[in-house]
Amino acid sequence: MAIHRTRRQVLAAAGAGIATGFAGCSGGSTAEESTTIRTTGTTSAADTISILVYSGAGLKKPMDEIGAEFEAETGTEVQYNYAGSNTLLSQIELNKQGDVYMPGAKYYIDTADEKGFIAEKKLVAYHTPSIIVPEGNPAGVSSLSDLTDEGVDVALGDPGAAAIGRLGKKILEQNGLYEAVQQNVATTAGTTNELVVYTAQEQVDAAITWRADVHGMDEKVDRVPIAEAKNIIKTIPIGRLEFATHPEVAGEFVDFVASEGRDIFAAFGYRKYEGE
Repeated sequence: MAIHRTRRQVLAAAGAGIATGFAGCSGGSTAEESTTIRTTGTTSAADTISILVYSGAGLKKPMDEIGAEFEAETGTEVQYNYAGSNTLLSQIELNKQGDVYMPGAKYYIDTADEKGFIAEKKLVAYHTPSIIVPEGNPAGVSSLSDLTDEGVDVALGDPGAAAIGRLGKKILEQNGLYEAVQQNVATTAGTTNELVVYTAQEQVDAAITWRADVHGMDEKVDRVPIAEAKNIIKTIPIGRLEFATHPEVAGEFVDFVASEGRDIFAAFGYRKYEGE
């Protein structure tokens, strides 16, 4: 299995650099980019109100569009800090700055709420985990159990950094596959975007990430759905931070994401949340 070993060696040597070299594949940020604050960039007046939003890296596509629409409608500049959900929570706890937190799963905002960081919170969309494989599925992966097959290189999210890492581990554990799949793990990633890049570049045979992460990427990546009885579907929340510099504006942004923003999430392949 020389190819099997070579791919793992390449991943170990290149690390996040592989993701950086493929920027734009998923339209998302990488771990190296995660500390960079991005703005929607459509206003420039010195007295413009600006809010800082901590957003899960995998939510970049819809959140960039939502930020642009909010800015066009209100004149408020939206700055994003994209990274893994747990990484962002650590930054919030350390810095106690920023206006809005939007992780990839409800667990993280509930944890932030328990720590006293959240003033209000709402639900936006459903997040569905999926196996993804390079276009054409060369390793013939058709189910979770196939991730244990000999010679199948797997990429998983880092449970300590990304929502999909923690959830992927939980899915494999509840199906009695975690230990066996660990034998095939070629790399772990701090963001979902890195998982997509590794798969699209055929550095691995399969990865577990969010279904919506590969929306519009049919020429590079195929999806292998996880049977509903074996899957764990999450909801994406958003919350205003207690120490928001502009609490009223931050609240307006939270309301905007949980109303008009739901349709934008649906346009990017998510199932929107229908409750209040």
